[in-house]
Amino acid sequence: MHVPSRWQPIRRKLPLLISSLLVAVVVIVSGIAYRQLESTLIDSARGRVTNASQRLADVYTGTAWSLSVRAQHVASDSAVVRFLAAPTEATRAAAQDALERELSNSRWAAAVALWGAGGAQLLTVGTAALSRAGFPTADAAPHDAMRGGSWIGPLVAVGDTVLYDLIAPVVKRQGDTLGFVVETRRVSGESAQLVSGIMGADAVSMLGNASGGLWAKGAKPATGPAVPVPAGTPVQFTAPDGVTRLGAMALAPPTPWLVWVETPRSAVLRPARHFLFSIGIVALLIIAAGVAGAWLLSNHITAPLAEVTQAAEDLAGGDYARRVALVRADELGRLATAFNSMAQQVQDSRTVLEERVAERTRELQEAVEGLRRAQDELVRRERLAILGQLAGGVGHELRNPLGVMTNALYYLSVVLEDAPPNVLEYLGILRTQIGLSEKIVTDLLDFARVKSPQREWIVLEDLVAQQLGRSCIPASIHVERAFPTDLPLVSADCTQIGQVVLNLITNAIQAMVGSRSCEEASGTLLLRGHVLDATHVVLEVRDSGPGILPEHLEKIFEPLFTTKARGIGLGLAVSRTLARANGGDLTVSSQPGSGASFSLAMLTTPSAPV
Repeated sequence: MHVPSRWQPIRRKLPLLISSLLVAVVVIVSGIAYRQLESTLIDSARGRVTNASQRLADVYTGTAWSLSVRAQHVASDSAVVRFLAAPTEATRAAAQDALERELSNSRWAAAVALWGAGGAQLLTVGTAALSRAGFPTADAAPHDAMRGGSWIGPLVAVGDTVLYDLIAPVVKRQGDTLGFVVETRRVSGESAQLVSGIMGADAVSMLGNASGGLWAKGAKPATGPAVPVPAGTPVQFTAPDGVTRLGAMALAPPTPWLVWVETPRSAVLRPARHFLFSIGIVALLIIAAGVAGAWLLSNHITAPLAEVTQAAEDLAGGDYARRVALVRADELGRLATAFNSMAQQVQDSRTVLEERVAERTRELQEAVEGLRRAQDELVRRERLAILGQLAGGVGHELRNPLGVMTNALYYLSVVLEDAPPNVLEYLGILRTQIGLSEKIVTDLLDFARVKSPQREWIVLEDLVAQQLGRSCIPASIHVERAFPTDLPLVSADCTQIGQVVLNLITNAIQAMVGSRSCEEASGTLLLRGHVLDATHVVLEVRDSGPGILPEHLEKIFEPLFTTKARGIGLGLAVSRTLARANGGDLTVSSQPGSGASFSLAMLTTPSAPV
């Protein structure tokens, strides 16, 4: 018998072959899964960092318009106007009191000064070291100045503090500028909380001048982006410290500022590394089990082969699946019996091997299924964004046929005034269903885009009374209203805030009615107004319904989330969006079985007329 010089026993080669194949499959599948997850995370992070910079820019834009109202309020103060018109000791004291009130009511104000039209600083309160050292002439105001001609100046570093000026002209009559109110304010560091909520704790936000030269991180000077970045376009770059980062920049008109948000690439890929670590542990367990199984299988196969070597050589050119039919009570019989036993064991071993490979395959498929579910979640979020884009077009297309149906229903109501009761009942059903459809269309349009609010001074109690008049409230539900006589006016868009109040009243009534009929429903609806702080008034809408489950509280303002049999879950999402567009907010608190309380915060001023 010829034996190759480099002969290797099967009991060694078989385990090595199976182990190598298993390692190759695990490594390739894990690598592909990791790369796909890494690409998905990077793409998602680009969108999130762009969204974060734009949302932060929108916050600064909204703050700028709110500050313009504050600045114009101070500039129109009668004491300020009299002092600039006739600067005497008597008028000076009154003007100084007005500036000190403004300084005490503003958390971030460092100094407030009055400048004459000729460029002379006439009066300063606050930290004099942080007030302006010079002042541009009136023709230096930017073309995109805010309402009343006020504007915001660029960022300026004074020591380790970053400041900016809020400037408003003091006008005695049209075209007659007496001077300027200059409020020097510190840069707020609260934007980091908003960015952390969107991007995570590793994200960094900075505010800088659009003209360049100065960046601020919080209220402190900082080093700006290391690369030129176009606004609205996410970029990946390597910082001077060698860390690869993702960043995006956004403009914040009407301010002369830029908003920059960046996050380390390593933080973005942290879930991918966790995934790789987890799948690595699983892979090691699979490989270890495979190697052990291969060694056991090899020993199981080679042991009987050693006993029937001569028979195996005789059958080297034949069918190894056949059985030896020789039955004798001698050595040949023993050989035949041993060969048949060996063949059966080989067949059984192959079945066991296939079952083990199938088991490992199922485990890999479960890992791939987990990745697919993560990808489906990302796709779901993108679908919500697409829904916002499609909602506007779909809403307008549905509103026209609904209007035609409404006109037709009105015509039928007039023509069929003396119709049988069942006809009038069906007309009522059609009117109700058309109203529900119009409500869904309105929610879709409001979710797709929120118009810029047209602010006006509103009496909160009158607004609530108006929306109660629009609501269908069962007689068995008791309505309580509590509004102090000295409650300040609120500054908001009457239509938008009215829609929010109507939604809250409607939801409260539906919660108390539930699945019962209006005659069986009972409960108490409380509407109460109170002052929250120096700049906000709160309307509280509380019902005595079943309340909201704790697991639903965090999702109740999410688009498309609803626990009702009807509706598409956009009412509260639209209401919060409208509240925040008007400079306020909408929050909820509830205990199951004790009803729910929604709080609508709205802007006001300490000296608003009542």
